[in-house]
Amino acid sequence: MDILGVLPNGYHEVETVMQSIGLMDETEVLWEEIPGMGQVEIKITCNKPFVPLNEKNLAAKAVRLMEKVRVERFPDGTRPEGRVSIDIQKSIPVAAGLAGGSGNAASCMIAMNELWNMGLTVEELLGLAAGLGADVPFTLLSQVSDTRCALGQGIGDKLTAVENRLGMDVLLVNPGFGVSTAEVYRGIDGIPDEERTRPDTAGLMEALSAGDEDRAYRAMGNGLEDYTLRAYPEVARIKEEMEDTEGLLLTMMSGSGPTVIGFYRNGDDAHKAAIGFRKAGYTVVTAEKV
Repeated sequence: MDILGVLPNGYHEVETVMQSIGLMDETEVLWEEIPGMGQVEIKITCNKPFVPLNEKNLAAKAVRLMEKVRVERFPDGTRPEGRVSIDIQKSIPVAAGLAGGSGNAASCMIAMNELWNMGLTVEELLGLAAGLGADVPFTLLSQVSDTRCALGQGIGDKLTAVENRLGMDVLLVNPGFGVSTAEVYRGIDGIPDEERTRPDTAGLMEALSAGDEDRAYRAMGNGLEDYTLRAYPEVARIKEEMEDTEGLLLTMMSGSGPTVIGFYRNGDDAHKAAIGFRKAGYTVVTAEKV
């Protein structure tokens, strides 16, 4: 994650390489048409606390966006009336810098496109997804195509597929609290350029395509760590403890945090490291790239 600057619209320009791993939520979307209802009602259920079950949820915002587009595309009196029921079974930690909420929203966009027979192309869906959040386009693309690794530019929404030839065994450690992405970006703005982490994005892409493990891990970095590690010492502590585990190739924060990623030489090393973090009470997941 490289922070390049601030755009005129206030968003930050970034270059970020995103990779799907074998960790996912399950989102079920049902549509019940109710003639005469006069509106679309959205009902959300979830297996985890702290997830908003109202229209603050990005999944609900995705449905409202699709409703708006449907009305605009079919202005001949076919306004939908009924209830959209969304059940989210979360395995991805909440507000963890892992794009879980973005993936839920992307799933809802895909579902409503089918349930309402809208016929939007992948390109059209991607264009709409960018309006919901920077991570939504990638999580959508990874659900409807073979793209599992991509370079995100602009605000992260301009995607270029990347061939990742590296095998990746990862350990994710979450301290159990969320971090506001908006807070982190505001905090980054107060850090002088000469003190910021600058990954080698071009070198990383070349290394991933070539399967060059050593070069890839030397090139990686996350510019958002420069704020989050200072503001949340427990995240920095997790990184330090992970650096002492066997088989570690690199540790860095995921997105705006607070989840810390460890890249390991093999799955056995990742699982061994996970034991200690679980005993310490952290939320811990081991996974591979997909």
